[in-house]
Amino acid sequence: MGDPLQIDLLGPFRIQGVEDSLEKLNRSPRLQELLAYLIIHREAPMQRQQMLLDFWPDDPEKQDLSNLRQLLFKLRNALPDSEAFIHTTSSTIRWNPDAPCRIDLEEFETLTRHVKDPPAGSQVPEGDRNREQQIEALEKAVNIYRGPLLPHCFEEWIVGKRNRLQEQYTESLKQLTEVLERERKYQQAITYAEKLLEQDRCDEAAGRRLMRLHALNGDRASVVRTYQNLEERLSDELGIEPGSKTRELYRRLTSEQVADEEEP
Repeated sequence: MGDPLQIDLLGPFRIQGVEDSLEKLNRSPRLQELLAYLIIHREAPMQRQQMLLDFWPDDPEKQDLSNLRQLLFKLRNALPDSEAFIHTTSSTIRWNPDAPCRIDLEEFETLTRHVKDPPAGSQVPEGDRNREQQIEALEKAVNIYRGPLLPHCFEEWIVGKRNRLQEQYTESLKQLTEVLERERKYQQAITYAEKLLEQDRCDEAAGRRLMRLHALNGDRASVVRTYQNLEERLSDELGIEPGSKTRELYRRLTSEQVADEEEP
């Protein structure tokens, strides 16, 4: 069959392989949704009747098994050697968890599930192998996440999963900036702190984190720029000014020698 397929569901849909038939998937949002549905629920067979309710919730006339059979038929035609990917019975459909492919969603969930942040305040020797492995896993996870899960789809069955994955991504960014700060790798930490602020441009906690890292990196001009940008966004989007905690941190970082300490 050639090289394993690469299926990317995080951010704009993308499937890569050697088969021309894959173009059908890249052009069909509905087939992408069925593929994503099966992958998301890959841990167990899905009842066909439940799939009908999920795919045609507001259209009783289309809640007929023939509609699902037609959609499944098209998906099978779009996948090379589809029997290796999709297992069916008269009542269930399941994505083969051992299918010959790489899935960004699966890789992201595996990485974030196995990363364990050390207890707050614990001291890990500089250069410790466990810490390096943690950094490597977190960096892989946040780089895999290209954007929200299948962003063109707004069906009820996907929204909760999309939100949970976005929360995992945000938490991974927080962990990564914290561990890099503890390792005094400030420039690397800044890269991910900026990504964190991109998730919510009015998040004052993320803004304070980025200001502190710029200060620790000896870049007071970037502290000022970060504060001013945050101040402008809060005013334009929410009609408020930065809170007292943010203003106090800004005053301290621009007027005093910065201590290498975490924000209280």
